[in-house]
Amino acid sequence: VIAPSPVWKPGTLGDISQWTDYGNWHAYPGGRCPTCADVYGQSFDSSVDAYRAPAGNKPLMITETGYHNASVDGGDHRPVSEHAAGKYIPRLLFEYFNRAVACSYLYELIDLRDAPTARDSNFGLLRNDGSRKPAFVALRNLIRILEDPGPAFTPAVLEYRLDGHTAQVHQSLLQKRDDTFYLALWQERSSYD
Repeated sequence: VIAPSPVWKPGTLGDISQWTDYGNWHAYPGGRCPTCADVYGQSFDSSVDAYRAPAGNKPLMITETGYHNASVDGGDHRPVSEHAAGKYIPRLLFEYFNRAVACSYLYELIDLRDAPTARDSNFGLLRNDGSRKPAFVALRNLIRILEDPGPAFTPAVLEYRLDGHTAQVHQSLLQKRDDTFYLALWQERSSYD
């Protein structure tokens, strides 16, 4: 059972952990990089504990997340270019993975309609006509590189070190069953203004 996802005040749910298996959050970055703070100083990291709280220590799911490409500002949920969304989507999924989010669902597969100025019609990985946006291509490529079907296994340890100016460098280390390691590196900076 997945907990409901309150929009603004998750504390209003109280402790519902006895009735749920997962916490839930619709964690939209609002046009910012995946973990960057908004104009109110809120970020994923500063808000996640509040959204985890109703389900106690149960795992958290992100049942909606993503970016819209509407050509007008969506208020507190700003748009990003299609190119920026292509950079943000893989980073978003890695950031959630790094924070032990059990499962993340992108909103949405295809734009609802051909309405370039309507925020809610432009969250798709595909345009309304079915053509691919950069985010679709980036996600498809990420899946192709990292897919590794089969039984669960215990990953090994890979010791490595990053030197230099690494304050903004984020990373995810993954391993396949054939002992191949994949290290994703990115700078957690804004790609769109």
